[in-house]
Amino acid sequence: MRRMMTAAALGALAATSAHAEIINLVCNGTAIWEIMERTKPQIESKQVPVKDYRMHGDLLIAKGDALAAEQNYRLALSVSHQQSAKTFELRAATSLARLWRDQDKRTGARDLLAPIYSWFTEGSDTPVLQDVKALLDQLGR
Repeated sequence: MRRMMTAAALGALAATSAHAEIINLVCNGTAIWEIMERTKPQIESKQVPVKDYRMHGDLLIAKGDALAAEQNYRLALSVSHQQSAKTFELRAATSLARLWRDQDKRTGARDLLAPIYSWFTEGSDTPVLQDVKALLDQLGR
């Protein structure tokens, strides 16, 4: 059966097309540490948008490649942490936690997401934080 791309997957494809080299490395199974080493100057200067790693992970989920998606989510987490980009770190953790929830790794998902969610003391009415709270509730906070 042929899979249809979702709007989110199409958006992710459009967003990541500018970073073909990194995507090519990920698709070819390059280890995360090697990608980080090759892209370290760009990451440190914030030239590689963190969202691209996460969105590419979403594309890989749509393609059914959970292992490569997890690598992208972990890369997004690492880069966002290095850049002190808390909202992007929360979004990457949310994507990874969803993947783990679907793989029945609920404890790991909760343990990853809960501390990051707790950083945010304001804006609990924003869609992002409401989404995270709902996911944590599913995971049995």
